[in-house]
Amino acid sequence: MPPDTWPLCPFDFACTERVPADAATIAAVRRVVADWDGENWSAVAAAIEAGGTARPIRELTVADVRAIFAVRQRDFLIRLGGAPHTTDGSVRAVSFADEAGEAASFTVAALREISGLSSDTLRKYARAAGVDVPARGKRNHAYTAAEARAILARIAADAGEARTRERCARALGRLGFPRTGNQN
Repeated sequence: MPPDTWPLCPFDFACTERVPADAATIAAVRRVVADWDGENWSAVAAAIEAGGTARPIRELTVADVRAIFAVRQRDFLIRLGGAPHTTDGSVRAVSFADEAGEAASFTVAALREISGLSSDTLRKYARAAGVDVPARGKRNHAYTAAEARAILARIAADAGEARTRERCARALGRLGFPRTGNQN
């Protein structure tokens, strides 16, 4: 059961001002984070960080959160690894079992966007990380969070370009994964 009130700025632990908990915010967030209970703001923060935001998370208010999830929900879902349904184009909500998003999955396109690498190069690093790779041309393949972590960690450790290594290390941190070391 969600609480009756929330902090005005739920990601700022020093915030003491309260606002009423509202069904519109819960509904907007649940369209992206299916299992959000109205209390676990760290899961909401993980989704916002994975989806990207121009403002620092500490400055966001409850109204900002509602707007972010209501307006950008399709973009968020795709960045979090959701794949559009082939019949109607809608994107399913993802589940965040914990802060690291262990229940989330990552499409090849999402990992390409995160890493800045081509599909072929991603396949190379996936194999090096011991992750099964999809057959060429296979549609809607999604890596589990653990597989995505292993691939990004391998790239962060072994990529030839420093910029690519740093980009993947930052992505690991943003997604709540350990930033360094190989996950094999």
